[in-house]
Amino acid sequence: MNKVSSAYLEVIRIVAATYVFIYHFSSEKIGNTEAFYVPVNGSSFWLSYNIAHFFVIVFFVLSGFLITMSASRPGLTFKSFLIARIGRLYSVIIPSLIFTYFVFAFMVYFKHVAIADIEGGGGDHLFIRFFVNLAFLTQSWSLASTPPFNGPFWSVDLEFFYYLLMGSILLIKGKYKLVIFTLVALLAGLKILILFPAWLAGSLLYYCSRNKLIGAKISGIVFLLTLALIVLSMLFPEHFPFIKHIGDNRLFGINLYRSWNYQSDYVFSILVAINIYSFFCISEILFNFLTNKGLGKLFRSIQTVGNCTYTLYLFHVPLLFLFAFLFPYNKASTLHQLCLILSVTVAVYFIATVTEWKVLFWRNLVAGLFNYNYFDYLKVKFTDVKENLFNSKG
Repeated sequence: MNKVSSAYLEVIRIVAATYVFIYHFSSEKIGNTEAFYVPVNGSSFWLSYNIAHFFVIVFFVLSGFLITMSASRPGLTFKSFLIARIGRLYSVIIPSLIFTYFVFAFMVYFKHVAIADIEGGGGDHLFIRFFVNLAFLTQSWSLASTPPFNGPFWSVDLEFFYYLLMGSILLIKGKYKLVIFTLVALLAGLKILILFPAWLAGSLLYYCSRNKLIGAKISGIVFLLTLALIVLSMLFPEHFPFIKHIGDNRLFGINLYRSWNYQSDYVFSILVAINIYSFFCISEILFNFLTNKGLGKLFRSIQTVGNCTYTLYLFHVPLLFLFAFLFPYNKASTLHQLCLILSVTVAVYFIATVTEWKVLFWRNLVAGLFNYNYFDYLKVKFTDVKENLFNSKG
């Protein structure tokens, strides 16, 4: 994969994380009141739950592509795969969980916020919820138990199960493959499994990307067409195929919660995968054209920002609450709004330097829990594709 393709994946990730951030800035509430924003001009920014959800599906497609690529490396074992994936997830999950509970305590005990007014279950079963989130079980079957002030945690649990399912398919040999896959699927439950095809769109993208099946001209047309369709779906999500209404969230009597629009998610994931594939097909031309344009610094800057997106995703909501209530904040003031967004962005950068930028530390910690020889683990060189995207020579 060349630098242009890598940069495109990073830009997609940055745009998706930024939209989710801004959406929560405009929609988070204390009770029935918006916490950070007076919704006078909300419609002018095209902010909606459906669009934010589509951007989470974008994360699933990117994850499916990158994880399938990583899991397909020769010599990799399921154990080393599991250590690398859990270490990667925990690099942000553990600090974010601790920080989220700190913000919860601050809000309740110092700002006198009523527990019942806190979205995400308030203060019910806090101790249990902490460890359920740590074990990636918050969305299994009938559970829906994200931390207080941090709803984005829901998608991380789905990602974990998709890692296990894909790892069992590609890395477990013999008769145990089906057994492990079935056990993981049974533990996951319907509302996790029902979005697995959207994640698998990224896996399909990986296998298709190994061969460029269409020419550059057709690829360019397909890229522009799919990009236009994606933009239109973001602007008018209510007209997207198979989109459901908010009350239509049950299947076989099971509440699907955030997986309710699964049919639309399938269509959107395929659209995103085709768009990325068509870009890959023209990226070599762009790479050759841009090689001597002195864009190395730009690519590194994109990578740096991309390396903060996971932290942004899991830290932005509690940071918004902490900063808005720690300092004088007028949610009707545009200047205050911009300062709050900027302060969260700066904080995320510094937090990322000790979370996802230090992922090897967390993988070493997980390896120790598995009683795994860390030096053997390093020999496998199982690092995220993301960490090596800009070192690739194409």
